[in-house]
Amino acid sequence: MSKPSRDAEAPPSEYALLAQEHGLPLQKGRPPFIQYMRDLWRSRNFIWTLAKTRTYARNENTYLGQVWSVLTPLLYAVVYYIIFKVILSTDRGIDNFIGYLVAGLFVYQFTSGTLSKGATAVISNLSMIRSLRFPRAALPISVAITELLTVLPAIAVMFAIVWGSGETPQWTWLLAIPAFAIITVFNVGIALLVSRLVSQYRDVKNLIPFVVQLLRYLSGLFFSIAAYTEAHPTLGVVLQYQPYALSLDLVRGAMLAEITTTAIDVLVMCGWATLALVAGIIYFWRREGKYGVE
Repeated sequence: MSKPSRDAEAPPSEYALLAQEHGLPLQKGRPPFIQYMRDLWRSRNFIWTLAKTRTYARNENTYLGQVWSVLTPLLYAVVYYIIFKVILSTDRGIDNFIGYLVAGLFVYQFTSGTLSKGATAVISNLSMIRSLRFPRAALPISVAITELLTVLPAIAVMFAIVWGSGETPQWTWLLAIPAFAIITVFNVGIALLVSRLVSQYRDVKNLIPFVVQLLRYLSGLFFSIAAYTEAHPTLGVVLQYQPYALSLDLVRGAMLAEITTTAIDVLVMCGWATLALVAGIIYFWRREGKYGVE
């Protein structure tokens, strides 16, 4: 009797069965880029269904279920408020620290969640990759959409808290919607980049938590970058215009009267999003056909 192959040993996952339902057969080799993009577009229903399934499954085994999507950032907000406002007093240059913290935290949870989970988008779905044909980019893209769907219920709570913190609702709050759209595009690109890196160099997976922690402190989540870099203006510019700080400021600028978002801020963040998406899809595609094989 012949020895079963590695593919035969791995039972199909629920996501593999989902892919089969969408008529995605065996994958071989790397298609041309234009064809790959067409295949990716044809897989949009599969990506959307995969994202919705993951969103629902995330907290289905807990008593509170999807309420945790809102409770988690709220609990972080309470902890950070106690540490950075009450104990460390890092609110220098910020009048409405509660609104500043909450608006930034909900965005940071969105971006950091995509970075963390996007890193394992490929390696956690090897049985599906080895069994079925579909553009592998569908996996990290679905992760970014999952994180967006997870944060959507929390956005309503974010608006309520910012309102309760003393801000007056105005039409500029609507600008938070295109801000989240730009951030989502950036997140998709980042998920594509890190998922290939981790699939090719597994050690990178162990570095991701440290990167997430570093970005937590460099993004200005708990403090005003401008207020703390007055003596180092060049460093301040670098920190303010890196994408994770800009993503927080776009939403804060839409919702807080004391934060001003300029056209340059928007253009720079759009540039980061475009660069991340283009670089991510090309970088990911160049390894298509090798995921789950090497």
